[in-house]
Amino acid sequence: PIMRYAGIVLLIGAAIIIVTSFGKIMETGLPSILAFGGLTLMALATGHWLGGPDEAQRTSLAVSCATRHIGLAMVLAADIKGPGTFALIATYLFASALVSIPYVRWRKKVASQLIQEEVVQ
Repeated sequence: PIMRYAGIVLLIGAAIIIVTSFGKIMETGLPSILAFGGLTLMALATGHWLGGPDEAQRTSLAVSCATRHIGLAMVLAADIKGPGTFALIATYLFASALVSIPYVRWRKKVASQLIQEEVVQ
């Protein structure tokens, strides 16, 4: 239950950042959004591919690969201060969410199908 509440709090925090920074996100421009989305997509694909035959490990590695880049962005933002730093982090969150949410939903669907197949057997 703690992880569920932590996820909800994290989702609400990210949503607040994205909504309040939406103007700055759009100022950052479509090429930046596409680059951040592409980075997230490649991280998901790499983690998924390297995750091995176990579906749960495959999904967790993919999500771990995709979410570690925001930590790197925040470390860089701590060293490079300026008005555009927050906008770049918000843009990354936005683009990452656009790519990650469909992947996570797809993996939940795959997991539920596997569970149903195991119950039938």
